Amino acid sequence: MSRRPKPNLHHSGWWRCTHRGQSIWAKTEADCWAKLAAAESQASVGPARRTPPRPATVAELIASYRRINPGRWQADMLAYFAHFAGPDRLAAIKPDTILTTFARRMQSSYAAQTIRHAVNYAHAALIYAYDQHWLDRPPRKPRLPKLVPNPAPIVRDDLRRIVDRLQSVPGRQRAHDLVSFRLETGARPGEVCALCWSMFDPDAGRYGVFRLSAHKTAHTTGQLRTIYLTRRARELIDCQPRFNAHVFNSRRRRPYTVAGLRSTWTRAVREALGDAARIAQYRLRHTFAQTARRRDIAPDVLKTLMGHRSLGTTLRYYQIEDSSAIAAVDSLSQPWPASPARAPRRPKSARPRSRPPAPASDRSASRSKRRKRASVKRS
Repeated sequence: MSRRPKPNLHHSGWWRCTHRGQSIWAKTEADCWAKLAAAESQASVGPARRTPPRPATVAELIASYRRINPGRWQADMLAYFAHFAGPDRLAAIKPDTILTTFARRMQSSYAAQTIRHAVNYAHAALIYAYDQHWLDRPPRKPRLPKLVPNPAPIVRDDLRRIVDRLQSVPGRQRAHDLVSFRLETGARPGEVCALCWSMFDPDAGRYGVFRLSAHKTAHTTGQLRTIYLTRRARELIDCQPRFNAHVFNSRRRRPYTVAGLRSTWTRAVREALGDAARIAQYRLRHTFAQTARRRDIAPDVLKTLMGHRSLGTTLRYYQIEDSSAIAAVDSLSQPWPASPARAPRRPKSARPRSRPPAPASDRSASRSKRRKRASVKRS
């Protein structure tokens, strides 16, 4: 008997469950259960399944693939793939089609993780065509460069202008509070959007903590994510109105989502620094890590504050500044402490003997005894 899937709370604040390999998303747990029941009832009826027609071009393939995978984020990536490779004939497609298509994105200002997601989605669509026997050979997935996190924090002047822009525009005060909360705690975007009042423990620590069960490393560590609050973060929490179970809500009294927060942040960056400015909101975590190191917080303690599983991940979030290196060199330039002074050694003649010297008569007797022993041995 197969086990019925159970909805789980995603770190983005949405509920998710899986039915026959397809993800079902809903804003509440009740809606997720309702969608799951509807999918199960439709599957039990057993509608007549017909084989999709063979597509002639890549654009038709993407349209057929999106019918079974209607995810919004995935659809945006596949639309880019269909825009450049859509007119190509599916029968004449080459294994390196993905690489040539996304070569323009690799040279653009898109993040490396975004490009990797786009390549994975396009490769999955071509694998689907191969499974349907529309391709003679499986497509080759290109080798992308290894992702290297950018540990550069946001410049202090740029960050001040962005925060001031969020505070000055009407309707963005709550977004300003959310960004300030992230600067104080170093929380991830999904963790901040998923914060609920039931997760708040005001008696733990000095200013209270949040304990999250659904977070990024929950499936590997199996532990709760603890967000420790500072005095400023506690003030931001206390001034939030309680419209619903979530802590941070938009001006429409709805919980913030990661996509909505990203859109608000991008708009504020362009308004404050110009249309060509691109600053990812995830660099707020790098800024938090760099600020913590300036205040001489130990790396192992910073790992706990940021919710990392390994210390190596935390070490990539900040840089060693010139001021810290100069201070270290200055400490090495100081004279070494002198060793404790030793008492002067006395000459050999003045050293005390362990025992008093034997008299002359005893010395002569011992010599004669040694001679006799030597003569006996020779004989």
